Amino acid sequence: MELGMFEHAKKVEPVKAEIKPEMSAERTEIRPEVTPESGKPEGKIVPVIPEVPETEPVVQAEPRAVVAVRDSGAKYDALYAKIAESRHGKGPLAKHDEALIVSARLRERVAAGERPVLLEVGANQGEFLDKAAEILGKDHCIGLDVNEAALAVAAEKGFATINADARRIPLPENSVDIITCEHTAEHIPDVQDFYREANRILKPGGELHVLVPPNLGGLETIRVAAESMPADYASGNAVIDRIRPLKAWSYARKLHCNQYGTILGGADRQTRGVLDKYQIPLEVSGGRWDGELSSLLVLRKPVAG
Repeated sequence: MELGMFEHAKKVEPVKAEIKPEMSAERTEIRPEVTPESGKPEGKIVPVIPEVPETEPVVQAEPRAVVAVRDSGAKYDALYAKIAESRHGKGPLAKHDEALIVSARLRERVAAGERPVLLEVGANQGEFLDKAAEILGKDHCIGLDVNEAALAVAAEKGFATINADARRIPLPENSVDIITCEHTAEHIPDVQDFYREANRILKPGGELHVLVPPNLGGLETIRVAAESMPADYASGNAVIDRIRPLKAWSYARKLHCNQYGTILGGADRQTRGVLDKYQIPLEVSGGRWDGELSSLLVLRKPVAG
């Protein structure tokens, strides 16, 4: 969920894929509970129609009980989605999609006759999913994001999408082989809750691949914050709010809300600390990646027994 520049973003209404006659709508849509306070569902899935009509989606979503989660205060909307899309895979981020594909061994798995189910957390408009689907097929790729406007674009491409928080994923236990998380972990408040969910939905031996940029206390995303900051945003500090660069820095710290990673990397050490503190049984490998300040981590769910 990294970003670039766009002044205006066309609003895209969510699109649901057509349901073929032989496929039951009951089996391809999630209809979660609605919170009385907001009147909004916690999450929803837009089904993908497989390329082979008689093939059903490989994972069926399920409702989750509504649980309050901490809000960072950042706004993820159509403008943010367009900014993210404009920066994805460019400049210092050019190698990051391929790095995840190599880390997850997608080509090797398919060559060996496997068809793993991949969930991307922080899918935005499906930029990484486009690359993964070239290898796995769209019916084995799912995108999750809190940004409904972004997911509408991914759904138009034919991907199954889940509009939900990464700390409350409406998928069954032991249902996913691979989770990818590219430039998103640093946007998630209480990241330990995301790791708990990853451990729950991963199959035994499944892997979560996390690519984390260096976190400079919000400094590296000030330009993004300045472009995407809501007009009515106020930091609560009168001095900061009068100086736009300081105001953008304040908002950037809401975008990169958990200070994950440091200028020298360190996300591997932080991740091990989080998993140990909250007793989440994922095994961590990896660290600083390819001479860059970014970190590429693999969190593996142990095989029972």
